[in-house]
Amino acid sequence: GMQAHGRTAWGDASRAYPASGYIVEDEIVFLHGERFGLPDNTAIILSEAAFRTVDGKAGSELFPHGGLYPEEVIIPWLVYARDATQPQVEIEVRGRGQAGKRGEIAVRVINLDRSPFTLGRLTIQSPQTTYTVTVALDWQVAPSSDQTQTFPLEPWPTAAAARILRASVSLQSQNGRTFEIGAQTDVQSQEMYQRDNILEGLD
Repeated sequence: GMQAHGRTAWGDASRAYPASGYIVEDEIVFLHGERFGLPDNTAIILSEAAFRTVDGKAGSELFPHGGLYPEEVIIPWLVYARDATQPQVEIEVRGRGQAGKRGEIAVRVINLDRSPFTLGRLTIQSPQTTYTVTVALDWQVAPSSDQTQTFPLEPWPTAAAARILRASVSLQSQNGRTFEIGAQTDVQSQEMYQRDNILEGLD
């Protein structure tokens, strides 16, 4: 006595519904229309039979879905991530150059982890000045290793900026997670012109 379409049917199901408004029989749930705001009583298939028609052949619905209730339902789930913690790594940035010129910066990486990772970019900046430089590293670091490479740095910071430099390196682990790692800095700068203390020696 019900009209079927896809995995549902509606019409008079000839059922006496309890206060909950639904009855489960043989992997079919019968919903009381008024209780669930439907125009008629509705039956929904709960098993894999929803993917076939009444004659046992494949149905016309490509992706049947749903459950006890006709509305969409949010299902909680857990996601397990491998190597989710930040790799154990120490990074040092050092170099000596002339202010405003092109120089070379040495980057030392001590990988204390048993997994490799990729260093993306090195950012060097002086908080109290406008000096900010980004260096593309694209460096594949082997596990349990101590490696040093040099990269061009231009322009070289002034002596005032070099004294308060901060450096950080973006790191991508094997599972694709990205971390920003702070680096120790030892960068020295030589000015082309230095202002001497003209009052020195005057007592």
